[in-house]
Amino acid sequence: MHFNFPIEKINFDFEKQGNCDLKIYWNDYEVKNNVICDSDIKDKNILKVIFTKNDPADTNSFAKLKSFKINNKDFTAWFYEFDYKIDQTHHKDSRELIVNNGYFGYIGSMKININQCNSLLKKAAWTIADRNFLNPKERGRGNLYREKTFNTVYDDARWMYTGSWPPNVKEMVDYVDQFTIKQTKLPVIFESFRKETETWLTKSNRVKLKNFDNFNHFCFDKGILTFINSFLLRYNVIYKPPKIYQFVGEISENKNIIYKDIFGEIEKNSTVYLEFPSPWYDNNKLLEIIKEAKSKNCYTVVDLIWCPVAQNKIDLDLDLFDEVWFSMNKTWPISHLRPAIRWSKKRINDISTFINKWGYYPKVEANIFLNLIKKYSYDFIFEKYKEDAKSICKTFNLKPTEVLWFTKHESAQHKENNYITKHFFLDDFICIRKLLEHKGEYFW
Repeated sequence: MHFNFPIEKINFDFEKQGNCDLKIYWNDYEVKNNVICDSDIKDKNILKVIFTKNDPADTNSFAKLKSFKINNKDFTAWFYEFDYKIDQTHHKDSRELIVNNGYFGYIGSMKININQCNSLLKKAAWTIADRNFLNPKERGRGNLYREKTFNTVYDDARWMYTGSWPPNVKEMVDYVDQFTIKQTKLPVIFESFRKETETWLTKSNRVKLKNFDNFNHFCFDKGILTFINSFLLRYNVIYKPPKIYQFVGEISENKNIIYKDIFGEIEKNSTVYLEFPSPWYDNNKLLEIIKEAKSKNCYTVVDLIWCPVAQNKIDLDLDLFDEVWFSMNKTWPISHLRPAIRWSKKRINDISTFINKWGYYPKVEANIFLNLIKKYSYDFIFEKYKEDAKSICKTFNLKPTEVLWFTKHESAQHKENNYITKHFFLDDFICIRKLLEHKGEYFW
């Protein structure tokens, strides 16, 4: 029997009545205290239950299973699935095998093969989920408050590597947390805000972004989702990659939008959307498509959400695009703030433009972002984690992608039943965010 999580403890309880004896053996040694600890669990294990009594016909002598737990989860019903073998030398008129229902009245025995979960990824996921259980849960859809149970730990472990969030860098979290509303509620000067942001971006040693001056409009808002929504309200035939971040697909539902494959033939004067870089696609291939779209006079939009953690160096001429979206929300632990920026060559008549003009933009988020870029370089997070990421890839046999957080592994396969939505494809990867966050704390 295989389990999808590492077994750390097995404990059970039997009730005995009358003149009988029940013994439990684990890998041929007798279990005396009804507990099997992780130090005694091998790759392959055999659990044996042997029941005896002085008089085979004594119906008042029997044993009953009260509970069988693995990692404190009740697996009593699971225990019932295994057959019980009757000793026919004592019960000649009985069948050799009967369904085990947790009641032992016939002299006999049963055996269960239990294999330990040897996946290092699953072991690490369970360890993090159990030892670092979070309540409320960091992110999710629905009620984030829950109790620590086997089911909640198992659920966290099961989806440990599916997502796109960055590690919780303590020094950055502490830095953000020390700001007060009073310190951050005043308006920003947008001319200075833009200049400081672009100067900060151009100081990167890994990502070269050129031609910011070709954009006439600069816009700040809370979250790129606002920009995505605005874009999808303005166009109804869009070329995009088959796999992108799921919100594009979710927001476009129930809208009159036709998507076409960006890797096919792109028609002139079309609308093109993509993310650069992307964990699904090669940077060079995407650049070819971007240049093709430019040559065909397409309206081209790029989301640079994962650019700060690009695995490979990037040299990108922003003049290739009509709209550029940027955020650090997938690189810095600021998902509760979600500052986002949009550059555009033409004025976009949407809510983001108006709230900037009228001064209704989120001022706390803008001010904290300005403070963050003064303290931390664009390359800070990548430099902090790049060597740890290499070590983790080696330990867990992972292959890198174009984005530092995402790696490939044979166990990461897209789930056709789409446990989140039909637009979700990040389960193609092992997101190493949590492995990075707890590196050196456990066995990796």
